[in-house]
Amino acid sequence: MAEVNEFETALYKALDEKVSWFDMTVLPGVLESYRVLHSCVTNLASVLVKKGLIVPDPYRLDKKITDVEIPDESEYAEKDRNMVIGVRLSDYERIIDFLCNFFKFSVNSLTLERIKKLVGLNNYFQWGSLVPTNSQPNSKGLAELVVLSRQGTDAISVSVINGGITTAAKTIVQINSTLKQVTDLQRELYKAEIRKTILANPAFASDKVTSVQTGVQQVKKMFTSCMGKQPFYTELIEEVFAENIGSDAEMRRQNLLGRLKVTAKTTEKKVQQINTKDLIMEAVRTLAALTPQLGVIIDKMNDNSSLVQSEHQGFSEKFMKIFRKAFGIKEKPLEYIIPIYDPVTQTSRNEKVNFQKIMNDL
Repeated sequence: MAEVNEFETALYKALDEKVSWFDMTVLPGVLESYRVLHSCVTNLASVLVKKGLIVPDPYRLDKKITDVEIPDESEYAEKDRNMVIGVRLSDYERIIDFLCNFFKFSVNSLTLERIKKLVGLNNYFQWGSLVPTNSQPNSKGLAELVVLSRQGTDAISVSVINGGITTAAKTIVQINSTLKQVTDLQRELYKAEIRKTILANPAFASDKVTSVQTGVQQVKKMFTSCMGKQPFYTELIEEVFAENIGSDAEMRRQNLLGRLKVTAKTTEKKVQQINTKDLIMEAVRTLAALTPQLGVIIDKMNDNSSLVQSEHQGFSEKFMKIFRKAFGIKEKPLEYIIPIYDPVTQTSRNEKVNFQKIMNDL
């Protein structure tokens, strides 16, 4: 018992350090990876919409997300492919957006059930094998649309599509790898909870535990009252008793503490080589993601300009417009006087801007 107590003390300390390390160091990287994935998905959807291959989901704003969920992935009729993939790609993007902006990535929130859903979501589109021969309906349908989107498209757009798919595939591999590590940690946290809640309970009949199997039986008697609605994982409970009374208990304990040990990685200073192509492609992907926002800005500015110009449509303005048209006189550029305030110098000045040039630049 003394050996077990000493082991449990070291175990709980190691688990606390491991959880803290994941929360502070590892899981923020998962959030960043999902943000990269969201950018790739948004850009791809934008290309497919512009090509007329999918239509934006008309009920997008009516769908509310409160937790991780996996959209529909059932079979569909071939004639409905464009519509179905459009809706499913939109749902997929919205859930990733939820993860990026509303989900807290911590060991506490990443339960085994949520991790299972996240892995299912990550495999919703198989980015690493996005080909028309894929047997998965979503991946097959999206791959077919991607093939169509490459036809007659300029080289930069094709590069953005290909680069986005490649980046998405690499990102998913990284995320799934980390989720596998969190799963392993959650298994050990579950086992630690069994130790604290049941094995340490005065009502637990430790004297009746003569083997791994009898230990599991004794835990089962108290499980519901102590652990509530948590699932009963026989395999993990067997591991607890194997670490306590198994023939190789000492080796199991040392291996477990070794796996939980947090080791700070030492990095050697290396001359960083800058890949200019990657930088340019990342800039293109980032700018492409701004398309919806810029579209809203352009519409709003045009509406405001039309409203201002409608106030200057008197008889003289209309006559001069007809006169210039009749004699082929070029229209004067549409300019506005914009007041600009400098908070540093606390001075104001007026600047004349060419409205059409600004719109063309946008």
